Amino acid sequence: MTRRFSPVLGMLIAATAVGSILAVSVRAGDPPPAAAPAAAPECPPVQKKLDHPLLNAMIGEWSITFSATGPDGKVEEGTATSKAVLGIAGTAIVDDYNASGMGGSPFGGLGVYKVSDDGKTVSCWWFDNMGPEPMKLTGPITDTSLEMTGTIPGMGTMKIVEKKVEGGFDWEGTMDGKPMMTQKIRKATK
Repeated sequence: MTRRFSPVLGMLIAATAVGSILAVSVRAGDPPPAAAPAAAPECPPVQKKLDHPLLNAMIGEWSITFSATGPDGKVEEGTATSKAVLGIAGTAIVDDYNASGMGGSPFGGLGVYKVSDDGKTVSCWWFDNMGPEPMKLTGPITDTSLEMTGTIPGMGTMKIVEKKVEGGFDWEGTMDGKPMMTQKIRKATK
């Protein structure tokens, strides 16, 4: 017995074949699919914890006496306190500084100190109540001293030299090469 295909079945097979051909030809004219999105850039490695002899020595509470020379040459003396702690997940020194005797106004500042990976350069971002933007100072650091410079908008170039001494630090600041301030920073006694 032979089977016969019905005309309906034949038309169904033909329609399916034509539909498949049309679908393939339409897809052939489609633009290529978009490339896969680029992989997100890798984050840099976490910075190692701060371990520098000079900055480690800065951690603590400090009593400060200072002598400041104003632009008019007038010298003013005063006192300040400072508390320096390890911050930013142990990668920086955060120094909270508060002074009295600066033109009769209170002075507050916050310094964030970081050391380069090779341990030879220090950067400080200094925020205070004298200006809306932080000042950035940078320069060489050794086990016993640091020297940083930075520009203060509208004032000039500031240079700071801080040296480790018995009981604390001696600090000198100049503005465009002229004396600006000296500080004696000593461990606070309770």
